[in-house]
Amino acid sequence: MSTEPILTRDEIEAILELRAPAASAAPTVRPVDLLAADRFLEDLLPLLEVGFARAAAAATRVLTTLLGVPAEVTAEATEILTGRGLYDVLGAAPALLSLRAGRGPARGYAVLATDALLTYLLVERVFGNAAPAGSAAVLDRRPTRLECRMLERNLAPLVEAIDVALEPRGAYGFRPSSVETSLEVVPGFPLDVTVVHAPFSVALDGRFASFSLAFPAPLLEPLRERVRPEPEPANGGRIAEVLPAVPGTVVAELGAVHLTVAALAGLHPGQVLRLDRGPGDEVAVYVEGRPKFAGIAVSDDGTLAVEITRSEP
Repeated sequence: MSTEPILTRDEIEAILELRAPAASAAPTVRPVDLLAADRFLEDLLPLLEVGFARAAAAATRVLTTLLGVPAEVTAEATEILTGRGLYDVLGAAPALLSLRAGRGPARGYAVLATDALLTYLLVERVFGNAAPAGSAAVLDRRPTRLECRMLERNLAPLVEAIDVALEPRGAYGFRPSSVETSLEVVPGFPLDVTVVHAPFSVALDGRFASFSLAFPAPLLEPLRERVRPEPEPANGGRIAEVLPAVPGTVVAELGAVHLTVAALAGLHPGQVLRLDRGPGDEVAVYVEGRPKFAGIAVSDDGTLAVEITRSEP
């Protein structure tokens, strides 16, 4: 008695994957430039550093007033860090003031971090217990909730001064949001974000403190147009379109006269000045201040005019 197989040979080969699957159309792969954000920040860095230098000067004035001692703030080398790198740098900072950008094109949060000495001095100053000159006291703990609120209030003048100094002007509009003790709770700073970190050193009557500003890449993204170079016109086409509309100035010098200072002082209405050229002499014609042509003075429908006779070499 003959029996038919339950599965055909084709079905068995398909199950055992002995038959190669039909080739499918390869999906379109769009290349991703993983370094594009870093290159954008590197292009933006020179502009930002101009503002950081001005911010150091502004912070010098504000901290001198806030702390009651002479302060000298210096902008150190700006660096581009990953989020993990920033966590390592700011891990020991006792106070992190989150700054919300809201007025200008930039959108998001930055952070102002103060070290243990500067935080201690600001806290003690708020409560009227400024440390004496030469004291080595620092804040060796996390600030309390009350101290965080007082720090936020006390740092507001520094934030305002820095915001005005930063470049591009009017791009941020920073306002203090809250003082935190961990970067994890500051919005906009995940581990995978790229950050511009600007450290500042502070000399305080023989002591040295520091603070820093950190800008995540998404905050600066709206400023991309500020550093994007304009595309070059193809074959000078754009220049050819714009050039005919560019205004120019043409001046014809009919003559000149040289006088002494005494003669100049004696000039009066009605006096006649004899020029160094006659009616048929050539006059110089200047284009944008450069001699380009020579001509002769003529009358054109009753208006004084110059007929160009030749070009200057």
